Amino acid sequence: MHLSDTWASIGHQCIPSAWIGKNVEQEAYNYAKDTLQRMIDAGVKPDMVQCGNENNSRVSGQTISNRNAFVGILNACNRAVRELAPDVPLVAQHGKPRPAEGFAGWVDSLLGASPTLDVDAVCGSTYGTTNNGGDWREMFGYVINRYNKPVLSCEYTDNRRDLINPIMREFPNGMGWGTFLWEPVVYDRPIFDRNNAARRFTPNARLAEYIRVAQASGI
Repeated sequence: MHLSDTWASIGHQCIPSAWIGKNVEQEAYNYAKDTLQRMIDAGVKPDMVQCGNENNSRVSGQTISNRNAFVGILNACNRAVRELAPDVPLVAQHGKPRPAEGFAGWVDSLLGASPTLDVDAVCGSTYGTTNNGGDWREMFGYVINRYNKPVLSCEYTDNRRDLINPIMREFPNGMGWGTFLWEPVVYDRPIFDRNNAARRFTPNARLAEYIRVAQASGI
């Protein structure tokens, strides 16, 4: 749930226009509860929910410098999910899980102070790396070791496939939940070919590599 009028990313975290002048926490709660209820009623209850997207420093126009307000918005969304679907895990996402990008401090701010961000796992966008994935291993390991929270890659492209997937498998006790490929029909060696005129997506040879990834994961 992006909590924004348009796509939310590291550099774009605007307040939804309909929320301006209102209690943003309450609006985030109402939006999440209404959206999730519609999904449940339609028979498409999600397996996981992420309130906000790449919230390195802002959410719905609020900066992390006002930590309580920042956490309050995310927790309002999370609370709606807990009430409607307590069995659905909640995840928080950082767009650059690397030491130089302040990831550990971000985690400490959200999980190590009160009020604590109510999430079950922490994820990151694993596009860039400065040392062949070692920075991801270090930062995700920090979350596991300090806060006992599972981790995952919310976004990676196919050219990082054989870098990020083994890292997630290496974490002990299943604490590396896995990875999400983004965007499999557009970026960096897409695994589907697009026919825009026919609005058709056809798997290409790269998709077969994910059979190998699944088998290596014991799936």
